[in-house]
Amino acid sequence: MGFMIGVAAALLVIFLLAWLTVKNPGAGWIVSIIALILVIIAVYFYFQEDQRVQKQKSLIPLEQIQLSNISHQLAYGNYYKLTGKLSNKSSRYRLQAIDLNIIFYKCPDPESTLSQCHKINSLQHTLRTLLDAQKSKPIEVYLLLNDELLGDVSADKLRWQVDVVYGLGLDRL
Repeated sequence: MGFMIGVAAALLVIFLLAWLTVKNPGAGWIVSIIALILVIIAVYFYFQEDQRVQKQKSLIPLEQIQLSNISHQLAYGNYYKLTGKLSNKSSRYRLQAIDLNIIFYKCPDPESTLSQCHKINSLQHTLRTLLDAQKSKPIEVYLLLNDELLGDVSADKLRWQVDVVYGLGLDRL
């Protein structure tokens, strides 16, 4: 809508400047100055809109995104299933997507703490959520983890640490 208003305003200004030039041919320098001022104003508003869009892309602070009850298991082949509950605690913004940082550890036994394990590798994964404000939902993601990523670690000795590193929020639609 804003684009259409801008186009209509630009056409009106061009028409008025052309009319002024035809009515008073000696006022060409005035028309040039007015046109230059309008171009500077248009560029200013264009970049202001760009900054608003960039600011809007990260409206939900990480404290308002909660990922709980995380578990993982070997599904089939090299596919692992990651499950959990995702909560959007924001009172205003819809959660469009989250970026997860998943760190893989090899542990001596399944009951080991992370301090007893050693880090194998890490993976960044983007999860599209489409979660409204003040809502929660279960998540289920299948990840293909090849041997280059995990090596020869068996599923029972593999531990994951999953952290939300970014949440993309948008105004309610």
